[in-house]
Amino acid sequence: MSVKEFAAIVAAGVILGGASAVVLKQLERPAPTAAALIGESRYEIVYFGVRTCGPCRRWRERTLPTFRSDPVYKRIRVTVLEKPSFSGMRPGAYGRHNWLFDDLSSKGKLRATPTFVVVKDRKVLRVGVGERGWRKAVTYVRARASKTKHA
Repeated sequence: MSVKEFAAIVAAGVILGGASAVVLKQLERPAPTAAALIGESRYEIVYFGVRTCGPCRRWRERTLPTFRSDPVYKRIRVTVLEKPSFSGMRPGAYGRHNWLFDDLSSKGKLRATPTFVVVKDRKVLRVGVGERGWRKAVTYVRARASKTKHA
C-alpha cells in the first residue's frame, strides 16, 4: 500500500483521532537499519574451532573465562562456533554465521583452528589464527572500542 493510498484511508475515517497523523509521520521516515533495530552495532569476535583440537580446548578452558571477566567484554561479543570434529566444519553448519564461513573459506582464510575473526556490521575486519590471533583480535577491538562510545 502506498502512502497516498494509506492517506486516503485515513482521510476516509478508518483510523480516528490523532493516531492517523502519527502513522503518516512514521510512513515518511526511512526504514530503520538492522543496527538500529538491535541497538548500536558492536564489535564481534567469532571463533571457529573444533572440540578435539588441543589449542582450541586450551583457549576455551583458560583464555575465554579470563577474558569474560574483563570489563571490555561487555563491549565485545564473542561468538563460539565450535564443532565436534573437523568434518563438521562445512558450509551450512553455522546458522546466522554461514555467510562468514563461506566468505572465509572461499578466500582460503579458514585454514587452521582456532581461527578468530573480528566482525562489525557484517564486515570482516581481521582474521587471526591461534593464541596470537586471539591476542591481536582483542588488541584490535580494544583500541577501537575505547575510541567509540558504542563499540
